[in-house]
Order: sequence, then C-alpha cells, then structure tokens
Amino acid sequence: NNELTSAIDYVTTDYLPTAYMLTGHGESAIIETITNFINENNVKISEGLNLVSSDVPEDASNIIINNPTSDISTGELEKLTAFIDGGGAVVLITDSKNYSTVDMPNLTSLAQHCGLTAYDGIVLESDTSRYAFQQYFIIPTLNEGNTVTAPIQNPSKVTTVMMKAHAIVDYEDYDGPMTVSPILTTSDSSYIIGVDEAVRAATDDDKKGEFYIGAISEDSDTGAKFVWYSSSYLISEQSVNYVSSNNFYVFIYTILQTTEKTSVISLDSIALTSSVLTFSEAAQTIWEIILQVLIPLAVITPGLVVFIKRRRR
Repeated sequence: NNELTSAIDYVTTDYLPTAYMLTGHGESAIIETITNFINENNVKISEGLNLVSSDVPEDASNIIINNPTSDISTGELEKLTAFIDGGGAVVLITDSKNYSTVDMPNLTSLAQHCGLTAYDGIVLESDTSRYAFQQYFIIPTLNEGNTVTAPIQNPSKVTTVMMKAHAIVDYEDYDGPMTVSPILTTSDSSYIIGVDEAVRAATDDDKKGEFYIGAISEDSDTGAKFVWYSSSYLISEQSVNYVSSNNFYVFIYTILQTTEKTSVISLDSIALTSSVLTFSEAAQTIWEIILQVLIPLAVITPGLVVFIKRRRR
C-alpha cells in the first residue's frame, strides 16, 4: 500500500523536496532504515554536500548536519545562515562527546542566529521515572505544539530515549524573528555534569532545571526552520533496541515536516508506542523487588510451612 500511495503521490505532487547531507566535518551517515522511510514519502536524501567548494543547491529544502566532529568554516556559516534567512530548513544533531569537547564557534553562531545555544557537559536526570538504566539514559517529554510533533497522536505518551545529551537553551541575546518551541525536554530536576565525570549526585555548583534536548526555531513569515537535537543516539542503530522505532520516527517526522511535505504516507496511520520495554529507574526498582523478593518468598513459603509442620510431628 505504501509503494502504491508513494507512486501516486510522486505523480500528482508538484513539490518533491530534497534534503542534503552536509559533509566535510566527520559527520555520521544516516542508517538505511531511516532513509528508506523518508524516500517512501518522496523526499530525496542527497549525500555529499560540500559547502566549502559549492553553494547550497537551488532545489535544497533541507540541510542535515549529523553529529559533526569538527566545526564548519566561516564561509559555510555564511551560506547556511543565508539559506535559513531565505526560508530554508537546517536539522542539526550533535552530542556531548563531540560538541562539548571540540571548539565549534561557527556552529554555535549558526544556532544562536536562530535563537538557541548550548551548555557543555552531559545532562543527568534526577527524576527516577524519567530515565532508564542510568541517569544519562533520559526519557524526555515529547512536546505538543510544535511543527515536528503536529502529526503525532498523543506525543506526550510516546517513549523515546536520549543518551548522553547536552543541554540546549534559549539564547538570551537573541532579538531575531524566529520563535523557539521545545520538542524534547528533561524534567525540571535534571542537572549537568562534565563530559568526563562519573555519574554523581547534583551539587550546588551544577546547572539545574528543565533543558531542551530537542528544539525547533521557526520564522512564520519566511518559513525558515532550525531543528537541534543534542544526542546522536536519536538515530543510532542501538536506540531501536530500547524504544522500538520511536526515535527513528521522531527524526523522520522532523525531516518531513521541515521540508513541508504534507503527505506523510508511511507514518500517518502509525500511533507511536513503545513495543520494546523501557523501564524507568523507579519501575526497575519495583520489578526487582517483585522478582527478587516477593516471587521467591511466594515460592518458598508453602514449602517452608510444610517443612515446619513435619518437624513438629
């Protein structure tokens, strides 16, 4: 059905957008599972965009920068800024390992041009219902009221996991036309530790509060969009082992929505859930008590009663 609908959409749709993958800074490739879904929705993924040697292609509706390990150049910054100012969309994925340990002033300037900036370090979650396994395996809130999650049914009930994310925050000195909306947020009891620090309790010196780990900035007049996710785990192959395909779908919606592709063929009938179990720390504790204490007691107790009765005889 998807193939047939995709073919009909291809023939009948005037606008078939192209999303370009920026290269030249150690960016990660996007796994085939994701590109297949996006291609089914008639959005072309084009790899190998080098803005050092070329300009932004005229047919570009979206530029993806996936977890760069080095900064963009001043010339690339100018081209990306002009692309956004002209109504284009940029999707940036970073992580704490690279973004917090490598100096990236030009990439930071691009984000600040759109009203966002970041704190170095790793976000830890204090709320035991909001992380799984370790405090840096954050189960964020998927927020309503933004372009990316608009097609998703009950986004607040969708389970995603972001691992070792850094904090994204509003840029206080911003006075431009773009408006920031949260996509993924931590609880207000989260805090930030250094990238090389072991997991520990919060101290008085730590930055604390609710942080974005995914946000979108939009200009309603030009249609410009800038999306920033702060964990490469969002679209890593490993993430599917914990939360099914929900992380993938959030990213796929990000690309489709920022390219203004209105017909979401593969996904509009899918209500995202968590088909692979992801237990929060609180839930894990409860299940550990049940499995390690209560069930063994329930099994042992009848035998113990019989043993005591026989001894008394």
